[in-house]
Amino acid sequence: MSQLVSALQKKGLVKSVVSAADARKKVITLTAKGKKLLEQIQPVWRALEAAMAGLTASGKESAKILQALTQIEKALEQESLVNRITQALP
Repeated sequence: MSQLVSALQKKGLVKSVVSAADARKKVITLTAKGKKLLEQIQPVWRALEAAMAGLTASGKESAKILQALTQIEKALEQESLVNRITQALP
C-alpha cells in the first residue's frame, strides 16, 4: 500500500498528512490534480463496469474471475509487475 501511495504522491495525485486524531496514522487525500483525473476516469470506469457485467452474467464465472483476480493481486503485492518484467528481460 505504501508503494502505491508513494507513486501517487510522486505524480502529484495525492497528499499525505499526519492525522490530527491519531499521530500514528496518516490521512491520504486527493490533490486538485488527483480530483481532476478522477473526474475524467469515472465515466470510463462506469462504462467498463457495465461492459464487464455483461460478460460475467453467470455466478460461477464471476466467482472464478474474482478468485483469479484475487490471486493476481496477492502476487503483485509480493512483487510489482515492473519488477517482474525487468527480471524477465534478457
